[in-house]
Amino acid sequence: MKNNPLYLFIILYLVCNTGCFVKYHIFPSIFGFITIEIIVPNEQINDGIILPVDIIIVKNTDQILELSPDDWFVSSERETLTDNELYRLAVKNGDSQRLKIKIKPDIERLIIYADYDIKNDFNSQRVIFPVEKFRYYYSVFVGKYKIE
Repeated sequence: MKNNPLYLFIILYLVCNTGCFVKYHIFPSIFGFITIEIIVPNEQINDGIILPVDIIIVKNTDQILELSPDDWFVSSERETLTDNELYRLAVKNGDSQRLKIKIKPDIERLIIYADYDIKNDFNSQRVIFPVEKFRYYYSVFVGKYKIE
């Protein structure tokens, strides 16, 4: 019985399908979702003005990365993104937030822009995360005049 090719095929089929079942059906809250935590200290940020923060999750990020954060917040492309591609936040002193976001498998990068009132160099107003296969948690620290 064990030398029968049909027996081996059935065993292989069951092992493969069980793995797919576990990945997509038993743990749907883990696979396909990420958690992003925006950590804001309990001190004055952005001179006390509410800070707009955008979390951008799109497949083609090259056009977005060409824009500085200042240009991003007034661009027409920002207005064309859907609710699943753009998460708009407004943070203030001590206002940490945690978001659980469904992410598509073809997404390679997360971009987070902050629109500080006092303009610094644009690298202090944006964070770029590569989306990694087994990384489900990302954190961003919002400082007085920069994010990291």
